[in-house]
Amino acid sequence: MTEESAVDTTEGWNRRVFLRGTVATAGAAGVTALTTGGAVAAGGSGRADGSPETEAGLRVVRTGVEYAENLLGTDLELPRLSWELAAPGHGARQTAYQVRVTRDSGGRGSRGRTVWDSGKVASDRTVGIPYGGPALRPRTRYHWQVRVWDAAGRRSPWSQTRWWEMALPDDGWLASWIGAEELPAPPSLEGASWIWSPGATSSDAPEGERRFRATLALPAGAVVKRAVVSATADDDFTLYVHGQQVLHAPQQTDGWRTGRTADVTEQARSADGGIVVAALATNRPGASVNPGGLLARLLVETEDGRTHELRTGDGWRTTDTAQEGWERPGFDDGDWAPAAVLAPYGEGPWGGNVTVTAPEAPAPLLRRSFTVRGRVSRARLHISGLAYYEAEINGRRVGDQVLDPGFTDYDETVLYAVHDVTELLRRGENAIGVALGRGFYGMTTPNVWNWHRAPWHGEPRLLAQLEIDHPDGTRTTVATDTRWRITEGPTRSNSLYAGETYDARQAPEGWSRPGFDDSGWRPAGVREAPGGTLRAQPHDPIGIVDTVRPKAIEE
Repeated sequence: MTEESAVDTTEGWNRRVFLRGTVATAGAAGVTALTTGGAVAAGGSGRADGSPETEAGLRVVRTGVEYAENLLGTDLELPRLSWELAAPGHGARQTAYQVRVTRDSGGRGSRGRTVWDSGKVASDRTVGIPYGGPALRPRTRYHWQVRVWDAAGRRSPWSQTRWWEMALPDDGWLASWIGAEELPAPPSLEGASWIWSPGATSSDAPEGERRFRATLALPAGAVVKRAVVSATADDDFTLYVHGQQVLHAPQQTDGWRTGRTADVTEQARSADGGIVVAALATNRPGASVNPGGLLARLLVETEDGRTHELRTGDGWRTTDTAQEGWERPGFDDGDWAPAAVLAPYGEGPWGGNVTVTAPEAPAPLLRRSFTVRGRVSRARLHISGLAYYEAEINGRRVGDQVLDPGFTDYDETVLYAVHDVTELLRRGENAIGVALGRGFYGMTTPNVWNWHRAPWHGEPRLLAQLEIDHPDGTRTTVATDTRWRITEGPTRSNSLYAGETYDARQAPEGWSRPGFDDSGWRPAGVREAPGGTLRAQPHDPIGIVDTVRPKAIEE
């Protein structure tokens, strides 16, 4: 290439472009970078007699810190700096560089405070140069530039000024983790047995529908405090308590692996003389080895502190005929046959492979009103929502990221993001609102990777700290604590595997704006912090790249 074809393409620059378009050969003479357009970062290396060229030499066309153009919120002690070069001609190479870092954007001007000047460093490296100055201060923005020398000793102009900003120090967090209450653990199926019709075995059972009934008699005068039922069937089932449908599992492959649970306290309280549990279960045809079975357990706590239970096993009755009112109390099942007990839970072809999942709580909404008493010079929101968050301030969305923060082993590392929210605040009354999603942290959908059983699993929770700096040097801090309010939001369920159910009727209008009446919401409780170390998110967030819109909507 005999002429400069590199162009300044810093507009729209991001670290993905940098990584895709840059080729570095650190420690080797010759080409050190390619521009995103594919042009060699080249230039003349001097005349044959050693005299310098009169044309311009190398110039810096792009710079990045941690492969981002500018970086808001990092806790790295030694951020890495990189740059791309261009020059006319061909065969040019960098022979030295100089980096300078200041605490303002004015370079070496009268207001500049240089914190590190590398001096002239003999090197052809252009990627991953670590900051080499004194310890960086938290909550501080640093500006940097670089210039280089080519093989002829010609010095380039200083690059355009770029910056990075340090995040909170480890001891700078005033916020507490808050969020939804942990749901009571659903009762397991321990102690229950798989049952089916007479003549069935654990390896083969008659196909078709079977109806089952049993009654749990409570002591005279017992007052029901709480009642919960768990059940599953091979292949699908519908379960009734006191004549009311409380559980339904549709037909699906290996549906028996997912146990269903329901709170049946009201049904149990309304029972008179005994709590009737009835189930319609179906063994679907098609398999050469075709076991079928029903597995259920009812737990009833009474006010005297005792627990009573009904488990599938001996004492259950069954029929293959449909009869009016078979699921209701008072029905006479005296002519039904005793159910066959096939295997205790944990044995037979099913083993102990049933996961009982509690009903998923809707995604929580959290909010807090606060007052800003002075002018705002800058404001930063430091936030981590497990597993995901979407934040709003005064009704306006914070950022355009989705599925944030990034997924980690939450026992090792928990990521938080930093947002510049200066323009979203105003003097006087303000409000912040955050919606939380489950992601992997709160996964309830059973899956082969067992994310729903991870040791760090928990209900969604939030850590947020809004720091508002004022021109007089004071700071207003709004941190998550028990002054925040919480309620169930319009997202009734959300799963990375099963999708999302959204009920727009449940969306409270203006919930993230000042003046909203949250008196019907409850105080947010402080929750246990995840075990991992809190770190500023080092990578680009996920963004929406395209939206698919329906051509028609039918009811």
